[in-house]
Amino acid sequence: QRGNTITMTAANGRQTWRVDFVNEDGTYKIDWVAGYIPRVLMWQDWEKRLLPELAKRSTEHFDFYYYRASTVRNDMSEICALKEKGFADICKFLGKNSDAHITCIFFEDEKTKIQETGHQGKGWAYGNTIVEVCNRQIRLDPYHEIAHILMRSYGTPPALFEEGFAVYISEYLGANALEYLGGEKLTVNQRSRDLKNNYQWIPL
Repeated sequence: QRGNTITMTAANGRQTWRVDFVNEDGTYKIDWVAGYIPRVLMWQDWEKRLLPELAKRSTEHFDFYYYRASTVRNDMSEICALKEKGFADICKFLGKNSDAHITCIFFEDEKTKIQETGHQGKGWAYGNTIVEVCNRQIRLDPYHEIAHILMRSYGTPPALFEEGFAVYISEYLGANALEYLGGEKLTVNQRSRDLKNNYQWIPL
């Protein structure tokens, strides 16, 4: 305490705040908060901030990052092998090899992923980076996000076609392409028929 000011510290995640309370007419009010970093600023360099804290495993085409206490830490060999197979299968379909090297970051749950990156949803690909939720219940297919990265050399079509190809190639290569996109175990054609039969179809 200094005069009519009381200073307290508070820990919030990785941040330590110093909060100054000032006495005004017998009531203490917050006067200053130091050490607070708005989440939107944390999102701007989240990879640089977070990756050094995570466990890392590398393969020919990937650097995989995951939390050391992750529920899938003991499954990483299998997960890495599936991603490499997905990479190879897409290249084979395209008839063209790729020397792309992909950073793949796994989060235990969607809440943590949103808090750390600001991105909503279970999967996300940008540049040469893939971000996914990966736990005992959720395992995204090994094609969709990789397809986004490998197709960049062919151009950047509107999202309708970019997402369309990622879903198509996932189903073509044997995955349940709509499992985490609202279609459960249905194929694209089955889901389309359901939407049309239920009058939820939106014509182009």
